[in-house]
Amino acid sequence: MKGLFMKDLLVLRKYARTMAVFILVYIVVFSMLDSVDVISGMVTLVLAMMSVATFSYDELAKWDRFGLTMPVSRKQAVASRYLVCLLFTVFGGVITLAFSLVFGYIRKTGDPAQSLLSAYTILSVAVLFLSLILPFLYKFGPERGRLFMILVFLLPSMLLLFFKDSVSGFFPSEATLEQAFLFSLPVALAVLLLSFWISCRIYGKKEF
Repeated sequence: MKGLFMKDLLVLRKYARTMAVFILVYIVVFSMLDSVDVISGMVTLVLAMMSVATFSYDELAKWDRFGLTMPVSRKQAVASRYLVCLLFTVFGGVITLAFSLVFGYIRKTGDPAQSLLSAYTILSVAVLFLSLILPFLYKFGPERGRLFMILVFLLPSMLLLFFKDSVSGFFPSEATLEQAFLFSLPVALAVLLLSFWISCRIYGKKEF
């Protein structure tokens, strides 16, 4: 499984350089606009999305047909992919936290506790996002799976936009939200484990 893990990292090496330039430009532009929360969310999600690109590379190279001839189980193949995706997502969370702390220190407006909570929450959302889209990518492939990725992004935003007036009176207090945020990562990791089980079932039945 270690070999599969290293393979994905090597595949993403050149792609990572392009994304690093994109993230740097993104940070510079939104820093000038004082949009720290926007930067934090996008950097983590972009890195999470970058790991998903391994599906496209494997499909182009017909990797699955070759990789399954090696002494590696299908469960191990899925596990290595999940580890790569989780690694990039956590890396995005670390960058988010570091940037928030540095930006707050420079502007003298930073609150380390708030920065930590923000990075923690964004990381939870990114892990939940991966948990939702990875089984679809295994089931339908990267091309059709992109439609589900778009739905995962747009559907919550559209629901909030259309029903924001209806739910405004039921919106919880700030203290309640902070308590809920503390459980967000454990819940997201639990959903990730369920997602892994589903993906193993899907990949185990696929024909190549």
